[in-house]
Amino acid sequence: MKIKKQENVIVLMFALSLVISMLNRVDISAKKVQAYHCSKVIVANGTKYKISQIAKDVQDIDTGKKMTQKLKNKKIKWVSENKNLKVVGKTFTAKKIGRYKLIGITKKKRYRIDLDVVSKNPQKDLSMVEYATIQSGSDGTVVKIEEQEAVRNLCALINEAKFKFDYKLANKGRRVGWNYAVHLYLSDGTEQFKMVDSKPKYYYTTSRANEINKYAEQLFKQSAKVTG
Repeated sequence: MKIKKQENVIVLMFALSLVISMLNRVDISAKKVQAYHCSKVIVANGTKYKISQIAKDVQDIDTGKKMTQKLKNKKIKWVSENKNLKVVGKTFTAKKIGRYKLIGITKKKRYRIDLDVVSKNPQKDLSMVEYATIQSGSDGTVVKIEEQEAVRNLCALINEAKFKFDYKLANKGRRVGWNYAVHLYLSDGTEQFKMVDSKPKYYYTTSRANEINKYAEQLFKQSAKVTG
């Protein structure tokens, strides 16, 4: 008799576990989350940004459609799995240079925005630069500048300039129609620094842009005459 009762209990427990398992499967399928992978945004370290600010520059990678309206949803909770990306409410600040994932979560949707975090100011150690090249944006001609006084003067102009990160330029700036690209090299051919129309990596601006551009143009024309 006891054996039969034990068998009944085992059958009931098995049936109960089967029902719970089925319910769990139904629950999981009912809560299927729609995922959106958004395009990359370039920001500077140590700077607070609003989600609404970067939402204007984000697109769905799969469809190419703007995500501005979707990311304005007040129900989205924004988080980061990296301690160097601090998220508070609808704002975020990256402590260090690097690549991060900003995650937005609702009950039925998940958003991922890739962040490329760069320095507020471009890193520029030009003390060991040996030569430079200057390329014309109009026809692609490249000239090499090896005269040491010219190289020192060019490096001095760049060192004295105070560059600052420009969010709009980094994320919306046109990378066509430029005048001169300057590349600075070490003696072994390692590229140490580069800029297009006085804009390092096309992320930064400076009040001395015209001065740098004019000197680059002067060096280009002088060298082009010699080689021509």
